Amino acid sequence: MLKNGMFIMSLGFIILILGLTSLSENNGWIVLLATVFILVGFILYYRVEKKEKQ
Repeated sequence: MLKNGMFIMSLGFIILILGLTSLSENNGWIVLLATVFILVGFILYYRVEKKEKQ
């Protein structure tokens, strides 16, 4: 689960970089999708870290 969170978060950062550098009309949707991926990855990562510390 910890690796899944890191993978989803890194995938979100890659999508964010590609979305900000592309010249298409879908930049808003791509950046929104990247933000969702980053948030979901961070939540998964934080939950597992919290469980491991207890």
